[in-house]
Amino acid sequence: MPSKPFRFLDGSITMAQLRVPSPDGPPQRDETQISFELWVGLVLAILVVFFGWLFWLHPHEIVDDEPHAEVEDSEERRALVDRDEFDGFVESGRIERIDWLDDEQRAIRVFEVAARPATEVVCQQYAEKLSDGVASRAMNLALLQLVSRRSNDAPWSCLFGLYLDRRLPDDSSVNEEMAAFWSEVETGAHGRLMKSVVSDLDAADKIPDDAAFNHWLRRCALVMEYTASQDCQRVLGDKAPRFGDDLLEMLIGHLADPDVLVGDLRLAASALTYFVQYGQPNGWFTDETPALPEYDEAFKVGALFQLCRLINAPIHEVREAAVEGLGTVAGVSGRPTSAHMQYRWRQSCRYAFGAGDGDERPHRVPALAVVVADGEEESADYGMQTLIERGLCENEADEPLWACGARRWTGEEESIHRVMGRHFALTSYIEWYEEDEIEEIARE
Repeated sequence: MPSKPFRFLDGSITMAQLRVPSPDGPPQRDETQISFELWVGLVLAILVVFFGWLFWLHPHEIVDDEPHAEVEDSEERRALVDRDEFDGFVESGRIERIDWLDDEQRAIRVFEVAARPATEVVCQQYAEKLSDGVASRAMNLALLQLVSRRSNDAPWSCLFGLYLDRRLPDDSSVNEEMAAFWSEVETGAHGRLMKSVVSDLDAADKIPDDAAFNHWLRRCALVMEYTASQDCQRVLGDKAPRFGDDLLEMLIGHLADPDVLVGDLRLAASALTYFVQYGQPNGWFTDETPALPEYDEAFKVGALFQLCRLINAPIHEVREAAVEGLGTVAGVSGRPTSAHMQYRWRQSCRYAFGAGDGDERPHRVPALAVVVADGEEESADYGMQTLIERGLCENEADEPLWACGARRWTGEEESIHRVMGRHFALTSYIEWYEEDEIEEIARE
């Protein structure tokens, strides 16, 4: 079949020729294929782009021979290197085998840059020198800087033990700064630090036998939201029965001090409210005893009994705290400063621990009293011993102090929340009294 004519632009016509290569001739090159050289060039270009992307987006994968080379400041870089070294000693267990006493400069360097596990060990190594006041000025300065800025790296457990044991020189700057730190702790600060301190001292069997520390330890155990609270509870539980057989008995003993502070009484009202609602906290928990097989339930009622006693306190602020607590227990919001509200809860507590629901105006329940008359003198006694001695509250053998109060409960097995809410409703008649009338009938 003849080939198709092809027309040029100038109008001339020719015929396209079909060329068939000779089988004996050289191989023909396909002009549409990419050459080998170009393939190699493309592959190299792709590799260059890939490794460039890898370099710019993942520079952290590039290993440098010098640790912390990215830190420009030479002193900061050196501190990080030294800190890594001391951390390595701790992790390997070697740090306690190093005789730091032979190299005080290196020991000072630990205080300057190391983390707390290392500083605690070295502080214990130098405890005697610190106590004798013969540690170098540089070492005292390094410790002072740590304590003054309340650094987490300071050897708090070591220094705290030395401070409470009166082993730091009175005139040393470290002792003065530790005194300032202790004052902050007594106001409820530094819960996280004190959690570790109490835990460390307890593990080493070095809990200080100090009146101020024991007072703080009891307060710590009663503030449920304080970070160290459960550690303090555990320590006190381990010392039982020195501070009581359980946390509620410890609280009663804490309040038995004739010089108890208003702040402690308000704190006690908050703790008692928690006990009534939730029972014993995990830090110090008694499951059962032969005398009280349902220990936790009895504990809740015993806590309510103590909270009801606080509504009879002669101090207005304490009565306010008790009103807030009782309102929380019963799910009743009210005016804690109101004389009407305070008297309503006083009557509600009398229903709960002494009078039946049928009594329109329940009589006094002497066991709930906290004001003790001794001749013409009157004083407040928030403990239980006076009640027991006067026969107003009687305990069986092997029972905690509060058991006699819990035994007076009139609500049987009904929930505390429901019983107290019902008793409070029965006192609504009190709202009709005038303020001066409330003061008059409150003396009954």
